[in-house]
Amino acid sequence: MHAAVTASFFKRLYRMPLPVFLDLAEKLVREYNGPCRRSCPLLLLSVTIRWLAGGSYLDLSVAHSQPPSSIYYYIDQTLDDLDLVLPLSFPYSDLAWLEKVSDGFSRGVTSVLRGCCGALDGIAIKIKEPSRIEVPNSSSYYNRKGFFALNVQAICDSFYRCTYVGCLAAGSTHDSTAYSITSLAALLAKSDSGLHQRYWVAADDAYTCSERLLTPWPGRGLSTAKDCFNYWQSSARIFIEQAFGMLVARWGCYGDRCRATCPKVSTLSWYAVNSITTLLIETLTSRFQILLMKMT
Repeated sequence: MHAAVTASFFKRLYRMPLPVFLDLAEKLVREYNGPCRRSCPLLLLSVTIRWLAGGSYLDLSVAHSQPPSSIYYYIDQTLDDLDLVLPLSFPYSDLAWLEKVSDGFSRGVTSVLRGCCGALDGIAIKIKEPSRIEVPNSSSYYNRKGFFALNVQAICDSFYRCTYVGCLAAGSTHDSTAYSITSLAALLAKSDSGLHQRYWVAADDAYTCSERLLTPWPGRGLSTAKDCFNYWQSSARIFIEQAFGMLVARWGCYGDRCRATCPKVSTLSWYAVNSITTLLIETLTSRFQILLMKMT
């Protein structure tokens, strides 16, 4: 790192402290010694993180002395590698993990609603208009908010770390429909071999309530018991909304339309980015030994 680049400036530039960047680089270097054969992992990581943070490919080309035509190729390949070294995981059969996550949502003993192991919601990720080569019907990606998008379904824990991401639906798809075609929906629908019966996922009223997916009671003028349930249920559900806000604020590439091809947006849309953010939280949590790390 150049001597003039201070630790605080590096964090602003790459949206993460230098130790976290180096930790991520080390993971990638080990991966390059395995199935990956591309050179200069530090260069490719620097280009990719700066692009995710909102940098222009033209600025990145000048800053890294690389041809403009190569920048998106570097990003594309590095995101593939990040998927390998930072996999997301929803270990639904691990009772110890489920109990730990549930305690986080319950804030120890504060909440009376126990057993939440994740907060679910969907978000529309802006993309450029898909071509006819990429998709058979590009108009299905144009949503009611007036832009082309993908419908991304995600679950996070009480540390705002995403444990599941599904990106299978076009932007005009309703959240409940987008959720219904994911592997998560099939998992939560199983009564015997799926999620343990003591645990559940919180979601808003756009989804259909079930034994493993709890949504708020609809309507107004509810009874005291139903109103109390909605309060505690929403206190768990809000974590995913906060996680979305934090990620969009941190990673500037989502402030504009992703300039990737449609098949690749599934990777850009939260998978690698959530993995990086999870690493960021876990590293800082371990370093400073704090219970909850809120990203700024």
